Amino acid sequence: MVFAIKSIKLYDKNSRNQFKNDLKVLSANKCKNIISFYGAFFTERNVKILLEYMNLGSLDKILKQIKQKKNFSLLVFQKVFYQK
Repeated sequence: MVFAIKSIKLYDKNSRNQFKNDLKVLSANKCKNIISFYGAFFTERNVKILLEYMNLGSLDKILKQIKQKKNFSLLVFQKVFYQK
């Protein structure tokens, strides 16, 4: 199984709040359309969250590609059928 790892720096208060919110949402998630949460662990200055790997990339990356392309249908077709 392949995992994605999200790393959050803990020394920033906003990051700690983000981490708390992420854990609340992900641990309560039972929806098949939201990535799965497998756990979290701490390093010296960061916390790492183990998540389901999404082979199409992050939502942020996909949205940036959509903004750059005029033909949204073509982008969706490529992502769904060719996994590029």
